[in-house]
Amino acid sequence: MVSIDIDVDPNYGFVKALRNLRNCPHRTMKVDSIAMHIHMDSRGDAKQFLECVSSVEGYASIDIKLCLSADDEKALLRALRSIGYNIVPRAISTRIAAMKRVESGAVIVERTSKPGTYLLRLARGSRIEIPIPPSTYMVVGPVKDACTSAQRVAEALEQEFRTIAKALPSAKPVCLFEEEKESERSEAEARQ
Repeated sequence: MVSIDIDVDPNYGFVKALRNLRNCPHRTMKVDSIAMHIHMDSRGDAKQFLECVSSVEGYASIDIKLCLSADDEKALLRALRSIGYNIVPRAISTRIAAMKRVESGAVIVERTSKPGTYLLRLARGSRIEIPIPPSTYMVVGPVKDACTSAQRVAEALEQEFRTIAKALPSAKPVCLFEEEKESERSEAEARQ
């Protein structure tokens, strides 16, 4: 999942940016034409989305998350511990389940409000303290540079997911947006 906020360069043109971004695979797009600001949430392949967005000129902040599903939290925590993650006790943080140092920061496994669904995120920085401010997950800069950095973050998260999947074969990648759509459809069908 990728969320991006773009402040469009006035010299590039706001309408031109909208035309280009309309073709990118996205779930939602919110536009403020006065501030020349665009917010988008992706659906599907993060790399393809970021390549499409990189054609726009301006300044961007990008947040990348990878969703994973694991039915048994204890089995997940055991598997994470076996591959080098530090388990964070619930007394310290109810949101963060585990963290692991990597060369570009720390991979964080966060619990979500939906049981059995977790987020993998990359917190950038040399010193990560709990609670982790949301800005440590963000990639910020000119759109092209931010998209390039965000693609590296996406690749690191995918590689980390593959490592987790080897340790715990029942772990599966999920897209929360698709599940939300299916639950909305089933609720609509139930009403009719």
